Amino acid sequence: MKKQFHIFSLFYIIFFTSCNMNEQSKVEFHGEQFHGFWAETEWLYQFNNDGTFKFSNDGHYGGSDVKGMYAVIDSIILLNPETDWVSSDGVLMPKLKIINSETLRDYFINFYCKDLDSLNYYNGNKYEVEDKIKELLSSIPECKSKIIELENNAIENENLSEPQLEFDKIFKVNGEEFLSFNLYQFDEADYHNQYSSLRMFVKKSPFEVYKYEIAGDQLHLIYKNDEVKFSYKQIASSQF
Repeated sequence: MKKQFHIFSLFYIIFFTSCNMNEQSKVEFHGEQFHGFWAETEWLYQFNNDGTFKFSNDGHYGGSDVKGMYAVIDSIILLNPETDWVSSDGVLMPKLKIINSETLRDYFINFYCKDLDSLNYYNGNKYEVEDKIKELLSSIPECKSKIIELENNAIENENLSEPQLEFDKIFKVNGEEFLSFNLYQFDEADYHNQYSSLRMFVKKSPFEVYKYEIAGDQLHLIYKNDEVKFSYKQIASSQF
């Protein structure tokens, strides 16, 4: 039970950290800068109170300086850049979620904070969360059987990789956020040939795992845990 609490409390941080909807909806920007760091690149978003924003990045992804307009709807910031090059390349994120007045998050679980300590805190939790959820998903019978099937495929065909279970992005369905994970293997002779075997959508509370069916874009429940409950005080404490 202690292990389950650790997994789910960390998972809760990814979605809500230390925020609530009232705080999110009241956030106003007055030239604040939010810094991020991922893919060996520094990212900077600045939001002004006149509805304009500035974006820049420096590092592995090269350097970009972009201006544009933004709008806040509930807890979401929608960005409309003057040029689409950086957004089409996946550099500028066109949609950001307000976690609190100090922190933003994109839909690939990259965080952007006003100070470095907060950024390190959220980024550190992020990777631990992903590893814990992948460990749990691997133990679910339907996923476990698929992993064995792919392992056997790799034995029969030396060009096929070992099965990989990876986080994809946060996916919104009917107003709710899910973490999307893909189980796949690829052809080591041609990395462009990637074979997806199972896509799972993970919901926070109660902890539920859905199998994605491409026909009709349907979700089918394959795992649920009703035992672990959370309160804000438990999540906010450092005793996970």
